[in-house]
Amino acid sequence: MSERALQASVFDFLRLALPAEATAFAIPNGDGKVTLAPGALAGVPDLCIVYRGRPIFIELKTKTGAVRTSQKWVHDKLTLSGAVVVTLRSVEAVAEFLAPLIPLKARVAA
Repeated sequence: MSERALQASVFDFLRLALPAEATAFAIPNGDGKVTLAPGALAGVPDLCIVYRGRPIFIELKTKTGAVRTSQKWVHDKLTLSGAVVVTLRSVEAVAEFLAPLIPLKARVAA
């Protein structure tokens, strides 16, 4: 499964699972290409969920995908800023990670 397909599957799950007081959005940051958009920062995670004022950033990687140096740097910076940052590799891993943080309305089918 490609990273793009994984992200689509994760958002399908989040649309069903997140409570009304949570907001999730993708951070389009070049889709693997260099972006020249003002304010773009290489290494920003793929998606953000905000729940009760707390930002949760999720970097999605395939089973074999590696976190790049620029991503590690930004993840560390976000963590230092008080955000939760995690790298996950499946919809199941996203659900498992979020369950203790957010009261989810749905689960991933086994």
